Amino acid sequence: MISYFDVICTKGSNNLKGSIPSEIGALKSLQFLLLDKNKIVGSIPSTIGNLSKLKKIDLDYNRLTGKIPKSFENLSNLSTLAVRENLISGAMPVSSFRTLLASKNLEKLFLHRNSITGDVTTFCNLVNENDDINIQKFYMDCIDEVICGCCTKCCQDGVGDDTDDCTIN
Repeated sequence: MISYFDVICTKGSNNLKGSIPSEIGALKSLQFLLLDKNKIVGSIPSTIGNLSKLKKIDLDYNRLTGKIPKSFENLSNLSTLAVRENLISGAMPVSSFRTLLASKNLEKLFLHRNSITGDVTTFCNLVNENDDINIQKFYMDCIDEVICGCCTKCCQDGVGDDTDDCTIN
């Protein structure tokens, strides 16, 4: 059984195909899960929430579907969650992010270029009301299904570059 996996893959564009196996949750010492810029499909396994030492998840630019697992609230060491440019849908899991923010380690959250909906204002209020929270970057799509009263910049033209996203930083 693998207890520590130092390098999961060379970062980006490996053309990895298939889904992330639920067994990934058994890699208890894993600190970095970097699978961006591949062709990974399916949902994000909830077992990733078992990886309490995880510091960074980068699943950007894949074809992941489903919701962000509620189990991510268990990732108290997580500093970066990047899932931009996938097919993730559903409401923003505010309760999970509330727990992550309380850990004071979460610094970067990239959720844009998905179909995530909901009220981001609750999340933003948590950030703005607590000086101990260290969010440096937060990106979320500005679409009709997203309510956000706290963005410092928000999309208007829908052109498709990073300047079109709701950001607080």
